[in-house]
This record gives sequence, structure tokens and C-alpha cells, in this order.
Amino acid sequence: MQVTYLRAAFIALAAVLPALHAAALDLKTDPNQLAAEVRGALPGKVAVGVLRGGVESFSETDAQPQLFEIGSISKVFTGLLLAQAVEKGELSLDDTLGKLLAGKAPLRPEVAGITLRQLVTHTSCLPRLPKGAWSDDMKDPYADVDRAMLWKALAETELKQPPPCEGEYSNYGVAVLGELLSERYAKPWETLVVERIAAPLGMSDTMQHLGAKEARLAKPYSGKREVSPWTFQAFAGAGSLRSTAPDMLRFSRAMLAGRNGPLGAAAERALQPLAKFAGGEIGYAVMMRGPADKRSYYHGGATGGYKAHWMILPDTQEAVIVLASNGGAPVEKVSEAVLAERYKLAATAAAAPPANPGEYAGVFRISPKLAMTVVAQDGMVYIRMTGQSFNAVTPSGADTFVLEKAGAEFAFARQDGKIASLTLRQRGNVLTGTLSAEAPPTAAKVAWVTKEAFAGHYKGMEGTDPLDFEVQADDGQMRIRLNRQPMLGVYPLPGKADRFAADVVAAEFQFERGEDKAVNAMVLHQNGKAIRVTREAAAP
Repeated sequence: MQVTYLRAAFIALAAVLPALHAAALDLKTDPNQLAAEVRGALPGKVAVGVLRGGVESFSETDAQPQLFEIGSISKVFTGLLLAQAVEKGELSLDDTLGKLLAGKAPLRPEVAGITLRQLVTHTSCLPRLPKGAWSDDMKDPYADVDRAMLWKALAETELKQPPPCEGEYSNYGVAVLGELLSERYAKPWETLVVERIAAPLGMSDTMQHLGAKEARLAKPYSGKREVSPWTFQAFAGAGSLRSTAPDMLRFSRAMLAGRNGPLGAAAERALQPLAKFAGGEIGYAVMMRGPADKRSYYHGGATGGYKAHWMILPDTQEAVIVLASNGGAPVEKVSEAVLAERYKLAATAAAAPPANPGEYAGVFRISPKLAMTVVAQDGMVYIRMTGQSFNAVTPSGADTFVLEKAGAEFAFARQDGKIASLTLRQRGNVLTGTLSAEAPPTAAKVAWVTKEAFAGHYKGMEGTDPLDFEVQADDGQMRIRLNRQPMLGVYPLPGKADRFAADVVAAEFQFERGEDKAVNAMVLHQNGKAIRVTREAAAP
């Protein structure tokens, strides 16, 4: 499947999405209600576990709780295995691929220079996936990739620059780390997890291969469609674990206990910040945000038919795990609500509208793939993050604006009296962008982009792969979603009728009209291909 959005970008962008029902949901909410909020009308199971005040509570009370794939939360276990090895002095964060793979894979110098620190913090410059026909939209994308294939891909990898790079989420990098640990200790990655983490903590339901427990694995769905579980070989360390809500709270207790708990000093080490990442920080594959005395530690996970989100809060000794057997379930709804409560905007009085809103317009570049775009329209200031829609922001002070529904503050800074940079503070994260030479759009909202003209489902095939593009158009803006991928903001291209572009990936969407002048099809231009899909007739 060649139509691939960069999910790593959406991880970075999640901070600016408003948390639905943020005021209504928190860790005091009944886990059954939390599960119902996540499940909605979707098929599949949802399990929620909450640790609060030393007491565990769950949305399910079965003697044998349901098992779920936890996807990329597996990376936290890979990070902890590395923390244990470093704590024992068996490995160093400064060990390089060149040293560890000597004689096993002929690596280019810049790849050979990648360190374990860079692998575990997503700063290795390795892409999200190896070069080739890879996509998470494949039925079982990692099933056939063994260690020999992974080392071969590594030998063929060319980096645009020597590491470190700015943090960019990489399944590839953590897969390499997992296999390095497996080679170092001459045991499969899963065996290391069970022997060194799961078994000592009594996590009897946390493993990769379920064996006799297969019947307890919740049936997976993607939206309304039943799908299959994923299988892993060399990518096991990046996303292969299955677990339950009770097991994940046992793990949470051990991590919250730090060096005084059953995992010893490695638990404390795993939570040490090692690098900047997506407006926050990252430790041994653990994401974190907020100040040192009020940090929130977390990780999400997604496979074809499952989603999960895990969070621990050491200052309050609280934890939450949300597991769903539907790839479309909004599991992050709970954690976003918790973060919105923990990191509230400071109360501010309304400020007068800016005398010259146009002076704020521009593209404020955070990284090569991430920017905040500012447009002045009808006396208002609108801001959007890469891949998202514009939102009108409210002035709250000199050169400062807020978007209350997202708990976000935008502060412009000047140099020699002119706007030079923009800082976003939101739910414990801080992102700063510098004004670039890129031209912003002339308008945030375009009157001719309407639901009636464009909205609906556009369906077709690429080979044997079904394509379902959902197009939303309202309030002068457009968003497009392919199958189970995230909703993506797209923007009209000046001088090109009915043509829109994405800025998360290099993709353009050309709408076609029939003899009646109504839109009846759409052509996606991406990766040198033109893929045509047909608009479904509106329901009577």
C-alpha cells in the first residue's frame, strides 16, 4: 500500500488536538465510564485500569481478564531492558552499532556511528521504517521480517546526515535495539522481557506468543471491519507484546516505586530524560512532559486492530492503562483529559484585539517536518500545526494568544521590534518555531470549501487493497482520512482549481467534476502515482 501518512508526525502533533470531554474525565471517573467513552459505538472490547490512592480499579472484573495487543508500548519494555543492562555495566548508552555489529553487518560510517542512546530516544536519524514497500496498512506488516533482513536493511541504509538528529519516531530504530539486546544475551527478545520484567513482577499475562491463552485475546477490529492480529519477528521489540489491564498496573506500580521497588535502580534510570522529543522529553523510550516536579510519563501503541495508552504520574502515584481491540478507538481521550487537568492554562483577562493582526502572519518552523502557520483574516489571528486545521486564537496579552478548548497558549517573540518566533505551551509541552521565509496562505478559511461541494466517502482500489477516503469539509476548511489513518488537514493550492495539498507528506488531491459541475471523483497524487477514487452518492 503506497498511500502512507507519517504517523510519527501525528504523535508529535497530538499535543495540539483538543481533548474531548476534558472537563468530564479524570482519574476519579469510574473506569467503566472511561471505557464507554473510548468504545463509543465501535465494535470490540475496551479495558481500563486506574491506580489512584494506592487502589486499583478496573472496567472489567473477570477472573481471567481480556488480552490485548499493546503495540508500541512494547518499546517501553525494550527501553527498560536497556536500562537494566546499563545499570549493570553490561552496555553503555555510548556503544555504537559499529562496535556491536562488528563482523555481522557492513555499515556505512554514519550508520555505524549510531549509539544506543540515539536508538532508544528516536534521535538516530533512522527513518520510521526501512526503505522499501513498508506500510502499517498492510495486513500483517512485520510478520516476515527476520534478523537477517533487518541487518541487511541496516547495511543498505543511507542517512542524510550523521546522528544525532532531532527526535523522529522510528520503529526501525527500536527494532534494531531489541535485536541488539537479543544478540547480546543470546535469547529471544520476548524471553528477556518475560525473565527480567514480567515474571519478577507477576505479570503472567504479558508476552508475545500466547499459546494456550490465545482464546483470551480480544477480537480485533479496524473501525467496523474485523481484522487479524499482527505477528512479529525482528520488529518484536518495537510492538509485539500482548498484555492485560491488571498486568499493566502491576508494571506501573513497579515503575512508580523506582529504585526502591522490585525493578530496582533500572526503573529510576528508565525515567531519566535523555533527549528532547516532540515538545517534551524522552528517557529510555518513555515519553515525558511537564516540569521535573510534575512530570507525566507515557506511551501509546497501535497495531492493525488494537490501540493502547499507558501513563504514570509519580508525583501523585497514579497510573492509567487503556486497552482497546479496535484500531479506531480514541484511547488517548483519557490521557489527554488527564493532561488537560494537570497542566491548565493560567487564568488571563481578555485583551484587546491586536491593532495589526497581519504582522503575526508567517510560517514558524519547529523542525523540517513540523511548523506552526499563522494567518490573519477578517481581523482575527488563525493558527494551525502541520497536518491540522486552522483555529482562531484569542488575544490574552501583549503578543500572546490562547486557544482555550485545547489548553494552548501561543506567545510571539520579537527581534528588533519585528515578530521572530512563536512558542506553544500546552499540557506540559513546549514547542518553539522560528519565522521562516515560507509564505503562509492568504486565508485560513475559503468560502467555496463546503460540505455540499466536497464531503463524503471516495472509494476505489489499489491492486487488491481497498481504499476509502473520508473527506470532511466545513467552515471553509478540508480534512481527509484514508482507511484507519489519522484525519489530515489539506489546503487549497493557489491558482489550481479543486486541488488541495497535504503538508505532513508530499501528497496532492485533485477533485474532478462531472457534466453537472458536481464533484464526482478524486485523484491522489503521491509517490509518483495517480490513484483515482469515486465519490459515493449521498444517502437519500
